[in-house]
Amino acid sequence: MVDKAGRAFLPILVACLGALAAACASASSRPAVVVVEDTSPLVEADRLLLLAGNGTEIPVDAPDWTQARYFHETNRGRPYTGRIESSYTNGAKRLRASVRDGRLEGQGFVWHENGKPMLELSYSSGNVVGRKEWKDDGMLVSTFPDTAPPTLPPPTGTTNEIPAGAVDFATIEKRGNLLYEITEMIVPFTGITVEKHPKGRVARIQRFKEGMREGLTQEWHSNGQLRFQAVYHEDNPDGVVSCWYPNGRKEYENTWTGGFPELRVTFAPDGTESGRVDKDGNGRLVRFYYPSGKRKAEEEYKDNPLAPVKETWWYEDGTLQDPPAPPLTPPTLPPSSREPLREPRLAGRASGR
Repeated sequence: MVDKAGRAFLPILVACLGALAAACASASSRPAVVVVEDTSPLVEADRLLLLAGNGTEIPVDAPDWTQARYFHETNRGRPYTGRIESSYTNGAKRLRASVRDGRLEGQGFVWHENGKPMLELSYSSGNVVGRKEWKDDGMLVSTFPDTAPPTLPPPTGTTNEIPAGAVDFATIEKRGNLLYEITEMIVPFTGITVEKHPKGRVARIQRFKEGMREGLTQEWHSNGQLRFQAVYHEDNPDGVVSCWYPNGRKEYENTWTGGFPELRVTFAPDGTESGRVDKDGNGRLVRFYYPSGKRKAEEEYKDNPLAPVKETWWYEDGTLQDPPAPPLTPPTLPPSSREPLREPRLAGRASGR
């Protein structure tokens, strides 16, 4: 006898892993979810048996388990139809699902032992056609099938409220030039991600479509002040890209058109303009400052807005550094083992965004 999760709990988890690849391949022909209209009493999941066509009980990891059907242990002559449940040993609910003609059908739910949702599954004739998964702290970590991000607001807001459906960026990884959920092997990620500062404040919210940044991206300093804002199309900035100091004053503003910078302007911590590069690629930018407000690095451009022809670095007392030091921009986001997603690097060590 298995534990109270029972024989019906395992196929839900197995189906999530084993059926998603096939479902992705046939996404255009997914059957509709049929809701089982059943008012019968809830039956303990461990009362069901998974039987092959010859009546032999088989495990859910058997090669042909998807062709088998569920039967109540007291009636092996007719596939089971009804509702099932299971509980943790402390009595907390663990699973509720519906079975129709021996196969999982409609909505199924699994909870963590602390009572928070773990899985929400949609079945059609035993096949998984929809899935949501949460961590035990309530954070949504994955969905299937992927849905397009909600309509994006214009890039003028400063709110750092986490959008509905956002997932932890730690559950995303980069493969080649695209991003995927760690648990997804086929379909690039579409959705919204969130990152937080060590003390819990929101640090960055990004939107993706088919593995690339698409739509509004925003970042915040640890004090809650908006730090960075841009709209992306197919992973390239489109329009005005802005960055602010922790005091709320503008740090730089770049204007992108067709994947190319039309204008780049930098500002000192006191709000005054400190540099400008025009669309022909000529000018200079002051990229970094010391806390005292004195300049740290400057870039000079000639006929190319993407690559400086000269970089100059100073110590805080105003003397030149020779050779130049690497940029010392303090990190504003939690450390991550994965490649940070930033505006395309322009050129050189100090180009930043």
